[in-house]
Amino acid sequence: MVRPQPEQLDAAQSLLERLAGEHGLSQLRHGDEFGEVVAVVADGRTYFDVVAFEDAVEGRLGWRPEVVSAAAPGARPGRAIGAAKDPASCSLGRLRQSLANGN
Repeated sequence: MVRPQPEQLDAAQSLLERLAGEHGLSQLRHGDEFGEVVAVVADGRTYFDVVAFEDAVEGRLGWRPEVVSAAAPGARPGRAIGAAKDPASCSLGRLRQSLANGN
């Protein structure tokens, strides 16, 4: 099982958010561990929904994030998926900044 790099998670933000919505997950954030995603799991959803999301991502992108519920003891959500640490320090951030400036 291949775990994604943080940059891969950020680059796939749109797809991840769409698939997450289909499986009752939201507010995707980087976790403390390599390849970990911390997410809010909607009421009425179960571990099977989380696994289905992980399967869907792996089927589309060839890597599998490990999803942790934001409500789990010890869950430590970091920055939002797709949000640059420092917008000027990464290519995704530079691209977004350039688009925002009309370039």
